[in-house]
Amino acid sequence: MKPTVKAYPHKRFFIEMFTRDIALEDCILDLVDNSVDAILRTRAVNIEEEVLASGMGKTLPKRERAQVRVDYGDSRFRISDNCGGITYDDAVNEVFCFGHSSDAPKGRLGVYGIGLKRAIFKIGNKIQVESNTPDSAFRVDIDVEDWAKKEDRLSDWTFPITKLG
Repeated sequence: MKPTVKAYPHKRFFIEMFTRDIALEDCILDLVDNSVDAILRTRAVNIEEEVLASGMGKTLPKRERAQVRVDYGDSRFRISDNCGGITYDDAVNEVFCFGHSSDAPKGRLGVYGIGLKRAIFKIGNKIQVESNTPDSAFRVDIDVEDWAKKEDRLSDWTFPITKLG
């Protein structure tokens, strides 16, 4: 086997480059975008059709009202919603990956699949992502500084997940 050189990023470099050109406000908007994407995905909503229909005075089907709530304090930030959630399987296989897989569905607000991860690294050091769907629930706890210190690089670009239901 031919010798190779290592060319993968150090995690600290990755985090700094990944977040350097985005404002904190934009990270929060990316998280709200994720909630809107969940509505589109789980409730089969076509925003364009519904906005046009409501503008023409047409009656729209009754739906549970979607809510996105943003709370913050000196040392805490929280966003919560009732927009559909993330399944356990999607969390394990897709959501925490950097970028979308080649077969990811089109028509989402999030184009690149990086908003959640950029927000995680920009907003704070100790992050908890919890989600509930009708079929599953999970929690991912991320200590960004601890994760970045694990320099075995490619073998540990993972976060621990706890299945809740």
